Amino acid sequence: DMFKGMKTGLVPDEDQGTIFVFGFNPPGSSLSRTIELSEEINSIIKKDPNVQNIITLAGYDFTTSAYRSHTVATIIKLKDWKERPNDDQNAMNLLTKFSGQLMGTSEGFSFAVVPPAIMGMSVTGGFDMYIQDRTGGSIEALQKVTNAVIEKAQSRPELFGTRTSLAANIPQYQMEVDLEKAKSK
Repeated sequence: DMFKGMKTGLVPDEDQGTIFVFGFNPPGSSLSRTIELSEEINSIIKKDPNVQNIITLAGYDFTTSAYRSHTVATIIKLKDWKERPNDDQNAMNLLTKFSGQLMGTSEGFSFAVVPPAIMGMSVTGGFDMYIQDRTGGSIEALQKVTNAVIEKAQSRPELFGTRTSLAANIPQYQMEVDLEKAKSK
């Protein structure tokens, strides 16, 4: 029966020969600590014979397109399909395998996704949602509201992997530089 095997999502996942791995250390972690996480991710991934190349972008958050010292984006290029003929060599099955292996990293957490079948449908093929504070409230208040929305979304069985990139606990500094004094030295 054709309908028993139909995908229920908006657009089914496709093996495009690429897998993304997103790694996250605790917010505010140094870039050197994130490079250690990226090296650990790479040492796990490069052992797989289906992997052709690995590109690592330490300090870049693919999910938000922002530079963040505690994040790493890894792009895994798989070998050509003719070199991966078995079902367990399919990108979706390799993604599951890699995600399981990445659970054992010593720092932070990492997860793997396949790129969306249609570019522009978020980084992971789902959807993005933005919460905006129009009251002028604090970042901590925005974090509280955002966490409540995420918690509610996680209770829905049709939604999974819901998370926020907002981290109100990342240290921030405001510096005022006396340009005249700085130029004179």
